[in-house]
Amino acid sequence: MEIHDAIERADREGFTREPPKTLKGQIGFLLKQLGSAKAVAQEIGVTADSVNRYRRGARKHARADVAAKIDDAVRQRWQPQV
Repeated sequence: MEIHDAIERADREGFTREPPKTLKGQIGFLLKQLGSAKAVAQEIGVTADSVNRYRRGARKHARADVAAKIDDAVRQRWQPQV
């Protein structure tokens, strides 16, 4: 399992473009990838309403545990076009 984690980490560090850093940008990216607020909510463990609040900018910061899940989900799916 450690080898798999190391390979994933090395893959993430080799990005040509940085993934979105802001909460709003990350949620926008996940919405494009997964298609709906409900799907994003299930992925990160919050309600669809919370996802929409993050998207609108009504909430600027997520809880630390949720922010970590969002960041992991974005980095897992991030494949910039070269």
